[in-house]
Amino acid sequence: NAGGKGKELAAAQLRIWRDSPAANYVDAPTRVAFGLLAGDIAPPPPDAAPIAPGNWKANFGLHLWFGHPPTATLARSLEGYLGAVANDTATFPAAPADTFIDPDAARLKDLCFNILALASGGTVPDDVGVEKTFHPLTYCAGDLTNVSLAWHLFVTMRAVGALGNGDKIAALADEMHVAFAAQLLSAGAGGGGVGDRKRKAAASNGGAESGVSSSSSSMVEWAAFVAMHVEDGPRR
Repeated sequence: NAGGKGKELAAAQLRIWRDSPAANYVDAPTRVAFGLLAGDIAPPPPDAAPIAPGNWKANFGLHLWFGHPPTATLARSLEGYLGAVANDTATFPAAPADTFIDPDAARLKDLCFNILALASGGTVPDDVGVEKTFHPLTYCAGDLTNVSLAWHLFVTMRAVGALGNGDKIAALADEMHVAFAAQLLSAGAGGGGVGDRKRKAAASNGGAESGVSSSSSSMVEWAAFVAMHVEDGPRR
């Protein structure tokens, strides 16, 4: 990290090279290294290896490693990165969502970025922010019914107090529990999950001879486990 005097010294050295014939004798990797150490990250030095389109993590990594001193907070690095995004000098942390599935998917940010934002805030996010954070299209391209990752993250983060315990959060939690239980039941009934694959393998190998019965490959027990998390007693 180029914090403190190191950043100033690297920038001074670059200015000396640029203002003298010495620049002709400095190879590209050295210029890149000094440019990064000097904090020239938005955009990155022209001789740096190009960042693939959509690779917002590489852009953010530059801000985290070279944009601020080691003592800087995560929030400060995120602020610098988002400032670069606003100036079109860094890649927007777009979700992998397919706009054909949801025309408004462009409003969503990548789930990894959302978790970083939650971690940097230091405060419990509002209900709308939480709902957008765990939207299925923040981590998959087009499957609106795939809530597996969202459920595991939501339950874990709520358990450690990162999401609060208001009525709206509780209602959102119940919706997520029901959605994931339904996903598990669908997978076990031929929706492409583990149970479905086991049954297809059993059928191709002669059914009972394979030793895999429909009951053993069912996802009902896992769906029941998830449903037990529903806080609304009558609904559960």
